[in-house]
Amino acid sequence: MQDGEVGGRRGPREDPLGSGRLRVERSGAPREFRLSGELDLATVDGAADELASAVVEDGDLSLDLASVSFIDSSGIRLLLQIYRTLEGRGRLILVSPQGQVADLLRLMGLTRVEGVEVIQPGAQDGG
Repeated sequence: MQDGEVGGRRGPREDPLGSGRLRVERSGAPREFRLSGELDLATVDGAADELASAVVEDGDLSLDLASVSFIDSSGIRLLLQIYRTLEGRGRLILVSPQGQVADLLRLMGLTRVEGVEVIQPGAQDGG
């Protein structure tokens, strides 16, 4: 994966090491996905590949992060690449980040970026 680029393969995919540490699944609408596991250096390319076709389309892209237990700088970089790709064509909506994931999103300033909406459980309206 190169800077500013989000992968290209399709279909269900776990991380390339086969450890099953990340799963990306469509969750209802075509531009809504549920991620579960760890979004890190070992899994980020597979996640980028899985999300690639949705990222190039216009409109909001929703990622349910409730079951993501860990994210590192590679995962944050992927979210920023998705945000930049969507810029002006739709929002990146991050649903229910928990624990370390929510903390790192807040620390890295993603919760304050225009065009990125973080929706927490029980919130009536994100932003």
